[in-house]
Amino acid sequence: SIGSQRPYVKRILEALNIYRIIQQQDFFDIEGLDDKKFQFVNLSDSLNRSNLKKYLVDEKTNDPILNHLEKWTGWLFENAHINKQRVRGISSELSKLDSIVSSSKALEVFEAGATLIHAERLSQDYNVILQKSIEGAISELEIADDALVDTDEAYDSFNDDIKKLQKMISKIKNYYE
Repeated sequence: SIGSQRPYVKRILEALNIYRIIQQQDFFDIEGLDDKKFQFVNLSDSLNRSNLKKYLVDEKTNDPILNHLEKWTGWLFENAHINKQRVRGISSELSKLDSIVSSSKALEVFEAGATLIHAERLSQDYNVILQKSIEGAISELEIADDALVDTDEAYDSFNDDIKKLQKMISKIKNYYE
């Protein structure tokens, strides 16, 4: 009766069933979250992303995974009343979260408090991560070097940081030798 295709209606009904579970759990006691503040579209959109759906719903039983559902709800709604939630319900951030939950390393660091961007980068292929990180580091160091063109004194105040960089470079270099 709403003129939509079967897969869309199925996803909406699945989201409704999961929403009812979240509601029964009293929105996992998240401050300020209730049926008026819960944005249903975030749940529906999450279920439309393959990795998030696998994270939230057991493929064999088709039942929601309660502890994952609690984490997901926290990421999207905890501190939303002050606009400080970890994941805003926009498409680009849900895409990043979809990538994160597909990688155990990325998920581990995200759950430990890493930013969405940091964790999402860790969900990529190791060589891509390394290449992008090195390119970014070179770009930033070139800016720092250009800023210090006329003095060697500034380098002295960063000796510990420079030693740390040298140690990281040696570790990466040794990995590839």
